[in-house]
Amino acid sequence: MSFLMRSTGLPLRGMWRRFEDLLNEGTLLGRMGLAESGYPPVNVYETPNDVVLEFEAPGVPSEKIELTITGGSVTLKVNRPVEGDIPPEKYYYRERWRGEFGRTVTVPGTVDAAGAKASYRNGVLTVTIPKRKEARPKRIDDNVG
Repeated sequence: MSFLMRSTGLPLRGMWRRFEDLLNEGTLLGRMGLAESGYPPVNVYETPNDVVLEFEAPGVPSEKIELTITGGSVTLKVNRPVEGDIPPEKYYYRERWRGEFGRTVTVPGTVDAAGAKASYRNGVLTVTIPKRKEARPKRIDDNVG
């Protein structure tokens, strides 16, 4: 819809731009939209010994990342700094979130939070949480005789 408004030069263009700015400026309405859409994106998968979470956080300095593991949840909070002094009315699109945002993801209760490790590379925060020993697969020899 934005493309049609902008490409046809309708008088609603300015109003539509202000609406987009409202959603992208970090207002309560904007935060609700991000939370509902699942931002920042995350992949969660399981290996035989670990649960792995991969959060996307491009452009965020590592010192602006806060990671908390409590019970059966992992919470990521980041603060992507605002860059430059471009006034909001000069933007055509503003899809990259600036400021504070975060996400909480539920993980199985079979993980050992004390053994969690995290690495941040190329804008992706990878969190590896080992499973408790009782939750790991066990090999049983077939020497039943």
